[in-house]
Amino acid sequence: MDMRKTVSTVAALAVAGVVLSGCAREVAGAPVTDVGAAGAVTITGGGTQITPAKVSSVTCAPVRPLTDDAWCDTSSVTARDIPAGSTITVKPGDAIRFVGGVPSWTRSASATDRICTIAAFASDGRDTWALSGDHCTDADSDGRKGWKPKSGATASTVDGYRLGDVTAILNDPNGVSAGPGNMWTVPAVKLGANVRIAATFTGVTAPEAGSPVDVRGAASGPITGLSASMVSGGLTWKGEGAEPKIALGDLGAPATQGGKFVGITSGQAAVSMSLLTPDKLTPALAKLGANAKIATQ
Repeated sequence: MDMRKTVSTVAALAVAGVVLSGCAREVAGAPVTDVGAAGAVTITGGGTQITPAKVSSVTCAPVRPLTDDAWCDTSSVTARDIPAGSTITVKPGDAIRFVGGVPSWTRSASATDRICTIAAFASDGRDTWALSGDHCTDADSDGRKGWKPKSGATASTVDGYRLGDVTAILNDPNGVSAGPGNMWTVPAVKLGANVRIAATFTGVTAPEAGSPVDVRGAASGPITGLSASMVSGGLTWKGEGAEPKIALGDLGAPATQGGKFVGITSGQAAVSMSLLTPDKLTPALAKLGANAKIATQ
C-alpha cells in the first residue's frame, strides 16, 4: 500500500553524535580504489563526463496549500542509460529524479516523477548508494520491517540519465513504536557503474546547538545563516533580513556544520526547518549491510 504522509519531528540535539569515516571521493580517468573505515570502494568509469540538467530546466507542479513540501513533482521522463564510455559525477546537494515515484497521496494530476536533492552517500565497502529526503519516492509496506521500494523503482538525473535503482527504503528500526516523529522514510539508490561520486563531507556528527549550519539544495543552492535549535529541534534563521525559503526540489538537502554532515532536511515548517539527524539515520543504514557508513572525504 502507499505510504501515509507523516509530520516529521526532530531528533534531540543533545544526543551524542557518532563520527563516521567513509571512503568515497571524486575521481577522474581510470577506476580508483579508496580505503577507509568502510573498507575498499572502487569507483568505476572513465571517459566523457556528462553534465546533468538543473532543476530549473523543468516545471514543478504547485504544492498543496499550507504545506512545507519542498519536492518538485513534474511530468514523466523516460530514463535512459548513461552512454557507454561516459560517466556522470554527483555530489551531495545535486538533484535526483525518482521516475514514476510520486506517492499517490500527494500526486497532482500532471505529475508522475519527483525531484529531490541528494543528501549523502552510503557505502558498505562494495556498493554505493545515494540517499535523499523523507517521502521522496513511493514505497510499499514491508510489515514490521517498515517499507520497501516499489517494484522497478529507479532514479535518474533531472534530464533522465539513469543513476541507479531504489534498492531500499530506510526507516527507523523501531518503527511506529518509537513515536510518530520516527516514521520518516529515506530512499537509498544503488548507483550504477558509470556513476562517480564526490563525497564532500569531512565527517559526520550530531548538530551543535547555536552553531552555524549550511544547507545546500538542488534548486536553491547554498543557504547560510541557519542555526541548530535545541527548542524546535530543527534549523532556525539567525541571519539578517528575511528568512530564506527552500525551493521546490530542495527536499533532502544536506545540512553541514564546519564541513561535517549533521543531517537531512525534510521540509521547512513555520518555526524551523526539520532535520533528520545522524543518530536517527545511522542505525537505519543496517538495511544496506552491516558495514554501511556515510561516505566522507
